[in-house]
Amino acid sequence: ENMAEAVWETLVMYGIEAKLMVVMADNATNNDTLVDALAERLHAAGIHFVAKDARGRCMPHTVHLSALELLEGVGAITKEKASRANYQDDVSAPLDRSFDDDAAGADDSDDEDDPAKEFRSAIAKVCPFHPAVSTI
Repeated sequence: ENMAEAVWETLVMYGIEAKLMVVMADNATNNDTLVDALAERLHAAGIHFVAKDARGRCMPHTVHLSALELLEGVGAITKEKASRANYQDDVSAPLDRSFDDDAAGADDSDDEDDPAKEFRSAIAKVCPFHPAVSTI
């Protein structure tokens, strides 16, 4: 409700409340509450808005969660490791290698912590489930 109030006040401040078409966010239920509360305010202002149709889900976030479930399901990663696998640490972070904490010093790591080795292991575990996938 607090998020909805902040969004609503911002929309009104800029005079764009009638232009809202979709709210794109991750799958957290508080975002469903946000869209429902915005729908109530929009309806009260006489603006047509269907919360069910206007709730967009972030596709990269959904794919990330699905991939983690798959990897956990085939035993490629543990539940603990999956829960620590952030989709995005910082929305304003640059995408280059110098900012990536995991990549920094990766060239100096031993084989035990080699991400490529972990990836090949995960692929090897997934391959038996699909005949079109060959091992690496």
